[in-house]
Amino acid sequence: MFDFLHSTNSRKRIIIFGNLYLLIHFIIAIVYFKERIFLDGAYYFFHIAQGEMFHVEHQRFILIVSQLLAVTGINLHLPLNTVLLLNSMNPVIYLWLFFILSIFWLRHEGISLALLLSSVCGIYFIWFCPMYEVWYGSVLLIFFAGLLERKFYNTIIQQVIFGAILVTLLFSYPLIFFGVLIFSASHFLREKKIPGRVIGIFLLSFIGWAVFKYFFISQYETGKIEYPASQVSETILRNFSGIQDIKDFFIFLFSIYPEELIAMIVTVFFLFLQREKLQALLLTGSVLVFILIINITQEHPWKHTNYYERMYLLLIPLTTVPFMQRVYFSVKQKWIIEAAVLVIVAIRMNQITRHADVYAHHVEMIYSLIEKSRSIPGSKFMVSLAAHPELASLDEWSLPMETLIYSSLKSNKHSATLSWKADIENPEIAGKLDDHKFRLRLDEIFPDYWLNQNYFHLQNGPYRELIW
Repeated sequence: MFDFLHSTNSRKRIIIFGNLYLLIHFIIAIVYFKERIFLDGAYYFFHIAQGEMFHVEHQRFILIVSQLLAVTGINLHLPLNTVLLLNSMNPVIYLWLFFILSIFWLRHEGISLALLLSSVCGIYFIWFCPMYEVWYGSVLLIFFAGLLERKFYNTIIQQVIFGAILVTLLFSYPLIFFGVLIFSASHFLREKKIPGRVIGIFLLSFIGWAVFKYFFISQYETGKIEYPASQVSETILRNFSGIQDIKDFFIFLFSIYPEELIAMIVTVFFLFLQREKLQALLLTGSVLVFILIINITQEHPWKHTNYYERMYLLLIPLTTVPFMQRVYFSVKQKWIIEAAVLVIVAIRMNQITRHADVYAHHVEMIYSLIEKSRSIPGSKFMVSLAAHPELASLDEWSLPMETLIYSSLKSNKHSATLSWKADIENPEIAGKLDDHKFRLRLDEIFPDYWLNQNYFHLQNGPYRELIW
C-alpha cells in the first residue's frame, strides 16, 4: 500500500510535492489561526464552545468532520486559544488524509492533484471560514470520483463504505448532489453497466435523502429554495438587461475561475478527439447548467464575494476531476501538468496569504475595541457605526460572537461582547434586553447565565457605549 520505492516517477513527484505543500499549508494554518474566525466560522465555533459538542444545522452532517478537532479540544478542557488553533488545523488534516488515501490506497495521481487544487482554487474567502460544509463536501466529492473510477463498490464492505460516503455527500450541501449525479452518470456511461446492488445503493440513498429533506427540511433551506425560485423571471431580467452584464459575467468567470474553465475546455476538446462525444456533451452541459442555475437564481452573481464563492465552488471538482481522469493520464509528459499544478498552487496560496492581511486587520480592530472596553465597567458594549465609519469592515452579523470569542481566549474573566448601537437601540431588540441579558446575533437574546461559564462569563448590567 505505501510502497514508495516502486512507485512511478509521477507518483513519486506527487507524493513529495503534495506532502511538502500540505506541510506548508499546515504551518500557514497555524500562523493565521486567529484570522479564521469570521461569519459562519465564528458562529459555529462559538456554539461548539458553548455546547461542548458538535453543532450541526440543516442536516449538513459533514459539519461534524469540520468540527472534530475543536470538539475534541473542548471535551479535553483545553484553553480556548488552543481550541481555536485546532479549529484552524482541521481542514488541512482533513485534506491531507484524503490526499494520502488517494495517492497510496487508490493509487490515483489525478485525484490526488485535483485534491491539492481544491485547497487553493476558488477559496479566496472560504479559506478564512474553515467550517464551510461546501468545501468539505467538494473534497469528499473528488475522492468519491476516485472511488467510482477504481470501482470501489463490488464487495459488501466496499458497498457499505460507498453508501456511507454517498449519503454524507447528499446531506453535505444542497448543490453537491449535482456533482454526485454527474460523476456517477459519467462513470457508468463509460462502464456501460451498473451492478444491481449499486443501483440499490443509489436508490436507497437518494430516496432516503429526499424523504428526510421533505419531512425535516429547515426553514432556512426552505427560504433559500422558495424565494429564489419565485423570483427567477425578475432575476433573469435584472442579470441580463444589457451587453455590459454579459461582459461582467464572462470577465468574472475567466478572472476568478480561469483554471477551471481552461481545464473544462481542454477536456472537452480531448474527448471530442477521442470520439467520446457523449462524455464531452455531459461535461459541457453539466458545467453550463450549474452556472445557469446560479445566474437565474442569484442577482448579479459575478461579484467576488464570500457568498458567491460558496455558490461557485462546485466548479472546482466538476472541471478538474474530468481533466485529471482523462487528459492527465493520456499525456506522456505528465510532468508538464504536474508543474502547472505546482505553479497554480503556489500562486493561489500566495494570494490567500496576502489576503490574510485583510483578516489580520479585522482581528486587530476587534482587539482594539476589546481593549477600549476594559477601561469601562461591565462586559456588554455597543459602538456607533455612524460615529466611527472607520469600523465599517466590522459591520457583520457575527461581531457580537467574534468579540465574545477573542476576549475570552486567555480567560473567561475578561469576556466581553460588542454590538452596533443601532442594533441595541432597535425597539424589537431593546424591548427584550435588560441588565441580565445580552444579544448574541440578529434578534437572538439570551440570559447572561446561559453562557458556558468554562469559557465565557458576562457581568450583569446594561449595554454601555464605547466613545473615544
